[in-house]
Amino acid sequence: MNNSNLIPFNAMSLERHKELSRSGGIASVKARKEKKTMKECLLTMLYDIKPTKEVDKLLDEFNVCDEEYRTNAMAICIALINRAMKRKC
Repeated sequence: MNNSNLIPFNAMSLERHKELSRSGGIASVKARKEKKTMKECLLTMLYDIKPTKEVDKLLDEFNVCDEEYRTNAMAICIALINRAMKRKC
């Protein structure tokens, strides 16, 4: 598609403008629902799913004793910081 194919809303018929606006609104709602579902899944995986034995071992190495902080999210943070510290500047 190029610029010669584009028609401004004020140059198209009212019916066509409404049709495009409606389909855009429907697509927007669908995208928001998908993003919300993805966010909920990710938060569940980060905070609600019990860490594996491997993750528990990593948390133990860094003396994360408080059960509130023994999450997959904390393990990811530790791994990211470790990797950043090992990287040569």
